[in-house]
Amino acid sequence: MNRWLDNELCIKRDWDWHPLIIEADLDDPEHKSQLRSDFRKDRIEVEVQFGNVARYAYDVYKMAISMALGQADVGIQVVCSKRFAAITGGNIAYYERAVRELERSRLTLIVPLVVIGIEPEKWILDTYLPEGEAPSVTAATVNAARKKRGEPPTTEGGDKDNSLSTRALVRIMARVA
Repeated sequence: MNRWLDNELCIKRDWDWHPLIIEADLDDPEHKSQLRSDFRKDRIEVEVQFGNVARYAYDVYKMAISMALGQADVGIQVVCSKRFAAITGGNIAYYERAVRELERSRLTLIVPLVVIGIEPEKWILDTYLPEGEAPSVTAATVNAARKKRGEPPTTEGGDKDNSLSTRALVRIMARVA
């Protein structure tokens, strides 16, 4: 599903593809954090999580950092519905759980966030094309689409090392406080 969303949002609708949240550790510019979100446009940060529930929590954390750094005003978390998650695997992030947990954290996590749960319109799985048949979206295909629209190229996206140093986290928290 991620490839389908990459194509729909980045190629067809000009959302930023895997935009940087934190580029480098300020104390060590050679250490590139490469912390990225899934999509961003008009100060709206989008994270899509169809995997492990721990990753959805990290996605919320990434949106909070992006907002603290002034890159976004609101976040959108897209996850499966509980019913859909039940057929995709164990311990998968799902809408009902995300809403329940986020409601209970409203005093400690003050991030404007919309949670969207998705599931198939039809439950006949044979009617859906496999993920392998989705258009392949790369930095080159995103930049080709942006060039056609007269937009500047985006930086290379993708899954990089998303870890942060303790020093970088302390500096971010000091800016927020």
